[in-house]
Amino acid sequence: MRRLVLPIAAVVVAMAGCINPPYTTYRSPWGDFTCSVPTGWTVKIDSEDTYYTNVTFIGGFDPDFYLGAVSMSVRWHSYDRTHQLPDGLLEAYTSPEDYYRQMLRVVYGPAVNQDYMLPLAKSPDDPLQDINLPSAGLTGKHFIVLSPVSVPKKTVWGTSIDKKADKVVVIRQHAYVLVPMENGFYSIVYPATKDGFRRFEKQFVRIVNTFRPLKHGPAGGPYKPVKSAK
Repeated sequence: MRRLVLPIAAVVVAMAGCINPPYTTYRSPWGDFTCSVPTGWTVKIDSEDTYYTNVTFIGGFDPDFYLGAVSMSVRWHSYDRTHQLPDGLLEAYTSPEDYYRQMLRVVYGPAVNQDYMLPLAKSPDDPLQDINLPSAGLTGKHFIVLSPVSVPKKTVWGTSIDKKADKVVVIRQHAYVLVPMENGFYSIVYPATKDGFRRFEKQFVRIVNTFRPLKHGPAGGPYKPVKSAK
């Protein structure tokens, strides 16, 4: 298995004689999607062949985010293809629903249940919900997890004190939008904290609403929406 990490590059718009707009249209290096991202945020690209790709948009410092870093990512997962995580663990998914189940079990732990989920108002009994993607002409899946995790006591940014357990914790409020395609799916991720979530929620919504697949994944064929999602 091979990992390719490309240099961090700035998202820049050159506009002679006028102020840069708040958002910039970004096109992935594989030519498989575009979306609108905050102007001036940097971009970190990671991939393992074309079975897994990760484009992370990184904003400025914010003390309410873990390690002071605001970020949002667009990841591609090919169905049933194994990807090695930075910690050496392996991941593979058969569907967006499988991804959702594994996220709750593996990333957030067995203690995560309905009490930790933040469902949309339309269907409070089902945390995994359909969401229309207007630029993609597709229906995706959306969920948000609210979950605490212990971190080293010296960690400063984005943390809270659990006085009962005498622990330093991060109250994660992570939002996901999963976009199914022919050969895999995209995962649009906003790994925020409870205190910082609302501050950059509109930027995440902007990425989701402007997300437009151009191909069925980095190595897939051309994609054309059948019709716009209503």
